[in-house]
Amino acid sequence: MRSGFASVLIAATYLACGDVPRTEEIAPATDGPGATAPIARLARVEGDVRHSRAPGGAWTDARAGLALHVGDGVQTMEGSSAVIVFLGGGRLAVQARTTVRVSPRPGANARRMEHLAGRLVARLDGDSGDDRRLEVAVPAGALVLERTAEQTEVEARVVVEHARTQIAMLQGDGRLERTRGSALAIESSRYVEIDDDGAVLERGVDGDPPPLEEPADEAVVATRGAVRFSWGAVAEADAYRLILRRDGEESFHYVDEAHAEIELPSGPVQWWVRALRGEEACPSSERRRLTVALDRRPPALRLLRPRPGLAVRGRAVRVAGQTEPGARVEVNGNPVDVAHDGTFWADQPVPTGLTNIVVRSRDPLGNQRVATRSVLRER
Repeated sequence: MRSGFASVLIAATYLACGDVPRTEEIAPATDGPGATAPIARLARVEGDVRHSRAPGGAWTDARAGLALHVGDGVQTMEGSSAVIVFLGGGRLAVQARTTVRVSPRPGANARRMEHLAGRLVARLDGDSGDDRRLEVAVPAGALVLERTAEQTEVEARVVVEHARTQIAMLQGDGRLERTRGSALAIESSRYVEIDDDGAVLERGVDGDPPPLEEPADEAVVATRGAVRFSWGAVAEADAYRLILRRDGEESFHYVDEAHAEIELPSGPVQWWVRALRGEEACPSSERRRLTVALDRRPPALRLLRPRPGLAVRGRAVRVAGQTEPGARVEVNGNPVDVAHDGTFWADQPVPTGLTNIVVRSRDPLGNQRVATRSVLRER
């Protein structure tokens, strides 16, 4: 369906550092003294990439050509990426904010990399040397990619984050050998999402997840009730499923467009979106959190002038008062300037006889309060 290494930024559990970005291609190996036989090398480094010689060891700058041994870790920081090539065959395109570690070789003609957090694309093809098997260890087990006479090229995208692992087969078939439970087959152009125990959370046809637009992550949304959600349209999507999680329960909202307005009470909400192609769902978008602040209270409004029952002889009467800062005020339908402290005034024309003056204050959410005064203009 697709091949190559897509560059997509996701959140991981490691903090980024701000060194000057750099791009390096493969260079001569720089093995340390006394090092055991290397398993792989850093074939390409772009930006701030770190290397650790052992679990718990110090992270140092990594450069192209660096030999990787069992136990070595590679960590890409914000806006960075790396390509790791196994000496016997297979390669990993490691995307930004991702951490991996070389695992012991599990058997003949195999290579294994432990995927701790972030996003990568693993590939095994006819140019991969003698090895016909590549393994990516994830919290729930190990993804196995194998070359066969019928399947000479196999490629998978693997994302590990937030106690979830998502595996999408971009080319060829793969299987997840779960630590708990039987192996899980994943066909080409399909994806599966599992928790850390190997339980299936989602599965469906692979495709681009919808890019979320609003509300922003961790936003506080003040509203009278309806919250607007929007995301980028996905090509070939027939519809979308908006999922909201509140108080441990999920609700599903099916819409045809890339937006929806949902009535919600006050409180925290987690939300994400899946594109639908017919009866099948594509991978989920990122997950965002927001806090709904329900506000249906009208703004305060105090009318200071005119006094009730005022009789005037002039053609206009002074209308003055105070409301909430940021509110909009109208006098008999005409907008009036409101000062930063909420005070306002205007000279309102009045015809001869009895006139009812209506003052309306609206807050940014549309809540409003009305005050009236009757004024008698004498001849």
